[in-house]
Amino acid sequence: MKTIVFAGQIYDVNVARLEMNGKNIRDLTPLRELTKIEYLALEENQITDITLLNLLTHLKTLFLCHNQIKDITAVHTLTRFEYAFCLG
Repeated sequence: MKTIVFAGQIYDVNVARLEMNGKNIRDLTPLRELTKIEYLALEENQITDITLLNLLTHLKTLFLCHNQIKDITAVHTLTRFEYAFCLG
């Protein structure tokens, strides 16, 4: 089983749902391995760059409220993408 470490936690790379709200996350680099993820909640963190989210080709739902993101164009290339919530 292949795993990643993200925000001090260990996750299987085949995880389909991940909620990491309020964890002071800045760097999304470990997420590039989560190729099967469909639901991702990263609200109330310190995220500024979501460019690598374009690698998450199974992503359908994304929550990014209360971060410092200025550019969300990375998610425009996701063909299965259905819903995003970005505020603040």
